[in-house]
Amino acid sequence: MRGLKSMETAKTLLEGYVANYNFCRDHQALGKTPAQASGIEIKGWRKLIEAAQKQNVEKEVEVKKMIEVEVKV
Repeated sequence: MRGLKSMETAKTLLEGYVANYNFCRDHQALGKTPAQASGIEIKGWRKLIEAAQKQNVEKEVEVKKMIEVEVKV
């Protein structure tokens, strides 16, 4: 597949897919995108990417905290 010549490009493509899935794709049960359901207003790709990056950072912090707790125990 084009663009999958390294792990970095594969990661970038996967992050784009996740952003599309979480913010742009209509949810069958909700009848709208998850972003719309949670009150996130997407105005173009730039805002979409910024929202996705913020979500990724928050998840990374959450996971790191969980790992730190497990290591201490």
